This record gives sequence, C-alpha cells and structure tokens, in this order.
Amino acid sequence: MALWKYRAEFGNLNPNKRGRMTAPHKAVLLLAVIELVEEGVVDSRFVPISGVVVRRFMAVWERMVGEHAHYRPAFYYPFFHLGSSSFWTLVKSPDYVERGEYGSMPQLRESFVGAWLAEDLWRELLRADSREVLRKVLIESYLRDGDRSRGFGGRIALGILLGVLAI
Repeated sequence: MALWKYRAEFGNLNPNKRGRMTAPHKAVLLLAVIELVEEGVVDSRFVPISGVVVRRFMAVWERMVGEHAHYRPAFYYPFFHLGSSSFWTLVKSPDYVERGEYGSMPQLRESFVGAWLAEDLWRELLRADSREVLRKVLIESYLRDGDRSRGFGGRIALGILLGVLAI
C-alpha cells in the first residue's frame, strides 16, 4: 500500500518552476538517496547532510542532468524544500537558525543535521522492486526531456495517481 502512495507523491513533488521549466533538484536528491540505500551507505531512515550524500547528489546530477541553461546543482535547495513532503522530516541542529530560505551549504549545515525518512518509505526503499518503481517515477516525471536547455516538464501521468500505470 505504501508503494502506491509514494509513487504518487514522488510523481508530484511540487518542484520549483521557471516558466515552463521544472527544476530537477528534488528528483536528483531522491535518486541519490535511493542509490545510497541500495549500496548500504545509508543504512537507516536518517539521511545526513554529509559529504557522501552531497557527492552522490552531484554525481547523479552530472549523469542525469549535466549542463543546464537555467539550473545549477545546488544540494541545499532540495534538501530543505523536501521538508514540505510527508516523507522527509528535517532534523534541526543545536545551532538552528530559522530562515525563509537556505541559500547555501553553510546556512543549511548551521541549521540542520539531516532528515528522517518516513518509516513506510524506508521499508519500501529496502526492497529492490520498490526502489526500481520509485526510480522510474522520478526519471519519467522530472528527468525525461532530452533537451536540457528547455527543462524537464515535471510530468506525472494520471495513471500513477490512479495506480493504473504499469511500471
């Protein structure tokens, strides 16, 4: 049951938009987390703000997005903004400083140490078949457009919401 919920939620991450272009940042971060879980590097529900996670975000960005005319690979944006999702709970640092926007790594690290994944999402990420389904949703919804200068479209099929789309 949780997989259906996260298929829909991953397909509708409410990404930042510039005109008709959809930012790929949240999808790239979630793909990085999926890879790190798959490799056993992230071995609990806690996703730290660490060099390992940042480097994987950058590697996934390079592989899936590359050079983009309108977006740059800024880790701090999706890490903070995924906090509006039901499955991503930010963990404040002892030095937490409330800001409307966290526009740099030092600002993010000053205020947060990481994020907790929802328990039911964590259980799904431990399953290879669920990881594949969620990976496919992220790629098809945000990273499919071949013309990187135009953006990614942020598409979500109605079938995902209805649980009809066979992945």
